[in-house]
Amino acid sequence: MSFISRFKRARKDFARGVTTGRTLMLAVCFALLSLVTPSCTQQQTSPISQTNRSSPTTNLTPLAPEILNAPIQTTDGRTIRLADYAGKVVVLDLWATWCPPCREEIPHLVDISREYADRGVEVIGLGIDRNESAQMLTDFGRQLNVNYTLAVAESIVGPAMVRERGGVIPQTYVITRDGRILSRFVGFDPARSAPQLRAAVERAANTQ
Repeated sequence: MSFISRFKRARKDFARGVTTGRTLMLAVCFALLSLVTPSCTQQQTSPISQTNRSSPTTNLTPLAPEILNAPIQTTDGRTIRLADYAGKVVVLDLWATWCPPCREEIPHLVDISREYADRGVEVIGLGIDRNESAQMLTDFGRQLNVNYTLAVAESIVGPAMVRERGGVIPQTYVITRDGRILSRFVGFDPARSAPQLRAAVERAANTQ
């Protein structure tokens, strides 16, 4: 009997008021599974959900100078650096087009970019897959009405920041106006990640 079949039987037992050790174990397992935040790994050839490696963290760690000053190539041909955004809040999203949670997060980033633009918040979507060209990212972004800066995976920034969580994406950083990490989100779940991300952006935007 499959796990799903056993769980369905356990759920029926609960409904009838029948409680056994196996029933409780299956219920606990299902409850834990429901807490998983969907994410992807860079090594995947097809999107597969992974266990969430982290909840948002708040450590106010300064970004290393080599990360702040590393050149990042945007899809429209510009060269930018995170250091260029001193005095602004940066939402840095590490993503790939083939990652379903990454795609699911994009509309929320679009909303943040639109709603917080006049409060000094900049959203940057940095690709981490070197097989995805600037044109691919541009075309994909156009399909999803992306209104923020997209950049290709030619910078050391993406690999350096994504490897801390084993290559899991999306990873979304909220960086303060003085270049410190306020929050980092790994994976994306609309019910939990979206309001937490917005709360972190609001907090950063309110801090001068």
